[in-house]
Amino acid sequence: MDVGAGCVVSSEVLLRKWLDIPDGVRVSPDRRWIAVSNHSTHDVLLYENVPSLNEHTDPDGILRGALYPHGLRFTPDGRYVFVADAGAPDVHVYAEDGTGWWGVRHPAATIRIMDESLFLRGRHNPQEGGPKGLAIDAGSNVLVATSEYQPLVFLDVPALLERASAGDPVPIGRPYAAPLSGALNGQMDDDPYERSRREQRAREVRYELSIMAHSNAMKTRAMKAEAMVAAMRRRWSWRITAPLRRLHSALRWLR
Repeated sequence: MDVGAGCVVSSEVLLRKWLDIPDGVRVSPDRRWIAVSNHSTHDVLLYENVPSLNEHTDPDGILRGALYPHGLRFTPDGRYVFVADAGAPDVHVYAEDGTGWWGVRHPAATIRIMDESLFLRGRHNPQEGGPKGLAIDAGSNVLVATSEYQPLVFLDVPALLERASAGDPVPIGRPYAAPLSGALNGQMDDDPYERSRREQRAREVRYELSIMAHSNAMKTRAMKAEAMVAAMRRRWSWRITAPLRRLHSALRWLR
């Protein structure tokens, strides 16, 4: 929406590639990152908000570990992301290392926010039962979550972040290094170590995307096979020969 033009709705598509039922979207406070919770691939995709961003752009970061990610929120400083997991009684906390959200990350902390009986009341299928909506107050002190049978639950944000800090906020596979000024400014630093880290992050993302592509291809083939079987069963020849198939099956059983 173009706020400067009186909230005119645009028909332009900003992001499309790899998205499969996006259930939540959030922009970081500094407007540098766009996070989208991706239902069917069980992850959150992060895109650097640059002028070249378009519907064919691959994500720059991936948050793994949620079953069915839904609502999500950045903390005011942009260093943490809270993700509601609709498929579990949990809220996941992800942390970046001070240089950005590139690469693949797993939760620095996972907080259970409802007991088993409450969770099971809303678990009509594997995709439901857990929290969906999330919000953080302006002072970043209270996190509010909502679900079908728990309209509101209030959580202490500083306590959650303390738990996250006690974990490993650095993406798996890379040692921690102090933030580099060029990286903080969104620029590629000339330091060889920083270039190496960025290349490693890009490889992690490409690997995750290759897994997603394989999964999508398998799903597409399965859907095509089901459609072919359904079409075959609708044919007159299939229905008229049904008694012969049943007889053949019975005779094989008698053997």
